[in-house]
Amino acid sequence: TQTNIQTDFEDRPFEWQPADTGSVTVGADSNLHFQFSKREAETAVSTWKLEKTRLLPDVTMGYFNQSLRGIPLENGSVAGYRNRFQGFNLGLQIPVWQKPVRARIKAADLLAKSKAEQSNAIRLEVESEISQVRARIRMHADMIRYLEEQALPTARLIRSAAFRNFQTGNSGVLELGVAIRRSLQTEEQLTTERHQFALSVLQLKFLTHSQF
Repeated sequence: TQTNIQTDFEDRPFEWQPADTGSVTVGADSNLHFQFSKREAETAVSTWKLEKTRLLPDVTMGYFNQSLRGIPLENGSVAGYRNRFQGFNLGLQIPVWQKPVRARIKAADLLAKSKAEQSNAIRLEVESEISQVRARIRMHADMIRYLEEQALPTARLIRSAAFRNFQTGNSGVLELGVAIRRSLQTEEQLTTERHQFALSVLQLKFLTHSQF
């Protein structure tokens, strides 16, 4: 009795291709965590600059124009619409007690430096994570190419040959089982590599907040 067994497995569809990884040029600048820390550092610098302005003299300038209508004048007449009193005023205010102001400036300066160092540390951490994820993407991509182009076609050829030899009586069940097991292991490894590749790409998208 001839046994007909399906020997070809359909390749699973995969949306993101390993060859596309070469176009990924995103960096840490788009990371949300780093962007938030950068804004905090910029806000701290602005606060420090604002505190420094409190030591500067406060200059005020004004102009006034007042009607004298109805007020008796020196010549005995009464002021009308055309009789007006106008002038300018100029003021200069200098902070005398500067110690608390300088203390606030120093505190703002220390906070700005701390936020800047924290932002730089976050940037280095994100860049390190992105570098590691890219390395994993390249590793999985290389393995996928190897499995698809070499290992899987070879495993399928060996499996097909094992089926033919089994059907013609040139080999036994043991040899057929070994060929099938190796073929299935290669299929499973390819599926695992595709899954890990997709997870690494998603992690890179999360780190860079990108939609590539």
